[in-house]
Amino acid sequence: MRSSYTLILFVLILLTSPFGNAQLVWEVHNYDLSGTLLERADFTGDGAFDLMLYGRTVEPLFVRNNGDGTFNDTSFFAQSDQVFDAQPGDFNRDGKVDFAGCLGNALEIIDGHGDGSFSLPRHFPVECRTLAVADFNNDNKVDVAVVTSKQTGNTFNNAVIVYLGDGKGGFSSQVSNNSVNFTANAGDSCGFPGFNGMSVASDFNGDKKTDLVLTLDCPTSSSTTGELVVGLGDGTGHFVFHNDQEFHFDPNTVRLRVGDLNQDSKRDVIAVARQESDSASGIDGFVFAYLSRGDGTFQSKPAFSTSTAVTAGVAADFDGDGIKDSAAVVINSDQSNSLQFRKGRADGSYTIGQSFAVPVPYTDMLWADFDRDGRVDLALVYFNHLDIWLNRTPTAPLCHADPAIGAVKICVPTTSQTGDFHLLANPNNERLIKFMQIYIDGALKFETPDDLINTNLKLGPGQHRITVKAWDSAGSFSGAKFVSVPSQCDNTDDRTVRICTPITGANTSPVRILANAATSKPFTVLQIYLDGVIKYRNGAKFVDTSLSMKAGRHHITVKGWDTFGSFSKSVDIAVP
Repeated sequence: MRSSYTLILFVLILLTSPFGNAQLVWEVHNYDLSGTLLERADFTGDGAFDLMLYGRTVEPLFVRNNGDGTFNDTSFFAQSDQVFDAQPGDFNRDGKVDFAGCLGNALEIIDGHGDGSFSLPRHFPVECRTLAVADFNNDNKVDVAVVTSKQTGNTFNNAVIVYLGDGKGGFSSQVSNNSVNFTANAGDSCGFPGFNGMSVASDFNGDKKTDLVLTLDCPTSSSTTGELVVGLGDGTGHFVFHNDQEFHFDPNTVRLRVGDLNQDSKRDVIAVARQESDSASGIDGFVFAYLSRGDGTFQSKPAFSTSTAVTAGVAADFDGDGIKDSAAVVINSDQSNSLQFRKGRADGSYTIGQSFAVPVPYTDMLWADFDRDGRVDLALVYFNHLDIWLNRTPTAPLCHADPAIGAVKICVPTTSQTGDFHLLANPNNERLIKFMQIYIDGALKFETPDDLINTNLKLGPGQHRITVKAWDSAGSFSGAKFVSVPSQCDNTDDRTVRICTPITGANTSPVRILANAATSKPFTVLQIYLDGVIKYRNGAKFVDTSLSMKAGRHHITVKGWDTFGSFSKSVDIAVP
């Protein structure tokens, strides 16, 4: 086994890159370790993310993080079963990370000892095409949802069997969801013809019950077709399934992960897939986002697309500006390989960013803060290649994790003249973090399934307490910080809106709108209407923003909402 090497990349592909001054800089570490898929968790109990490398053709490797983002490639644990789908979880509730895996003819559980070593695998006979690990019956014990698929001719019969955890590392009972069967628009039956399906679990409709998202293949269609299927959980292990939408990329290449791409506090599904080669669109590879509507349905949106094949991808905030970007491993038209980035914009669009040459077409990648500095790093895997890309972008803000386990480090300026705050929150914990939340003055304002927060906040005048909570299987742990915003538009009259800017008369475009809503009741939202059309909404009582307006007369209304209803103030202006 060769020693790892380090390479600092200062590649600037475009002189006017959309990342602006935030040119991405990476420190790359290469290890001679093999796998085709990746999972991350802290299985040594030191608060740093370790890695599991696995795949149906390789023995799983559990590789230790040294704590600084480098990995020990001479000391790792391997076990002989070649699982093709795996997810971490704490099945015996001892605070140490375990793993569940699919073997095709069995569900496998591997218990972690918390020091980087593991027990021998335990097997539960069942046809296992894909799995998802979560608490499906709300008893605070980890369960496993196993997807099965039987094919007779051109017809599939699919089922989801939920193994309910007993909290001791075993299972107390099973809940069967039979006949999870759907057909493509062309009439073809959809299922899992091979052991390559993917599923993810989370609360996708906000009812505090865990749901499932699956991808099904419809292999007898004349074109590459798949179905995105959603199962809404009832909190007992049963689901109500619906076919959310049909897609036309290769379901056998799909890799699903849960995230919050647009940071609206809803769980999205990030899919990496390859388009059919004869697609009329000319697009061959995707990092695709299924944006949650919050009711268990999704809106599809490409976060990355290219005319050549994509083999791996992620969505994360690489430059640290509080807006999610995307990245993908691309096989170029000349058969070379590159890691390409797309810069996310505040309006939800993406622009072409930097590109770095890479030696192989990595088969999986994931993001994490491997060196605990608050910046998004990358792990990429291929046969005989594990590469760790540590983020060294100078303009990306740092937020080093607190060394104490069970702490949340909050990095945010203590004051802002405008009320705009860029907040980072970095938890340190040995347990798997399920989600994180931001509370402003005791009110929940933001929630994310990510275990690293980088977002932008708008706060009104006065002093505010920001609390960030991280939730794991044992409950929550948190950190807090006070910030202040100097008053620029005082308002103390209950259930009123004061508009300080603009004033009646002539105003040049863009027009600054400075207003403050006051209420003693629980506040919900502030809105700005321009000529009767809503143009702005935010959960803060205070607003300082600008709107572009055409020449002519305009009617501006600022409306506040609390639990008693709405209250507002209007002003008429003229734009020359």
